[in-house]
Amino acid sequence: MKKIRSEAESRSMGNKKILVIEDQKSIVELLKLNLTINGYDVIIARDGEEGVKKVFDKYPDLIILDIKLPKSDGFQVCQQLKNNIQTKHIPIIFLSAFTQKTIVEKGKEVGGDFFVQKPFDAIELIKIIKKLL
Repeated sequence: MKKIRSEAESRSMGNKKILVIEDQKSIVELLKLNLTINGYDVIIARDGEEGVKKVFDKYPDLIILDIKLPKSDGFQVCQQLKNNIQTKHIPIIFLSAFTQKTIVEKGKEVGGDFFVQKPFDAIELIKIIKKLL
């Protein structure tokens, strides 16, 4: 039987925590599966407001952030986190179906570290995560 680790056990084992802020259930499940298989602890938030709250509650090592979200969009979330001394160091990967150059540039302007287009290649995403961590 598989043992479920507590947050303290995971931290002591060196697992990195990744917060996924995404409202599409299928994308969330795909990310959770791939990240867990690769040894990451996954935290999920379904909208921008919940995402910001979970950042300050869990202090993840990296954030995967959709742009189009309920309550607060990904650009607002990123800018809020990058303007805060407690969270500005956390790498943020934008994950979005939007591919226009202006959207990608805005992601950089607000402090995003990387932009990955949906649909995404899970292997490539894991490589990017490893590079940022």
